[in-house]
Amino acid sequence: MSKRKLFIIASIAILLSALSFSVIPYSPQILTKRLAKPPQIARAKEVLKDRTNMGMELTKYFINEGIEFGFDHVFGLLAESELKKL
Repeated sequence: MSKRKLFIIASIAILLSALSFSVIPYSPQILTKRLAKPPQIARAKEVLKDRTNMGMELTKYFINEGIEFGFDHVFGLLAESELKKL
């Protein structure tokens, strides 16, 4: 495997872990527990589906940005996202 492929795979893994903790604020277990009252189970499933889809779209966006502009640009975007939360 070339160094470029290894770099891309490692970057994707880092991005996925960063997305799961910073962009999507609740884990599925926490979200389901909060919304798991009987009338809200369907709503919890929809919210989880929406968050999963959003996470996949953000991952695709960050990977494409990384390939086009370099992965240091992507890490800059993630850092800006964290700063906005403060």
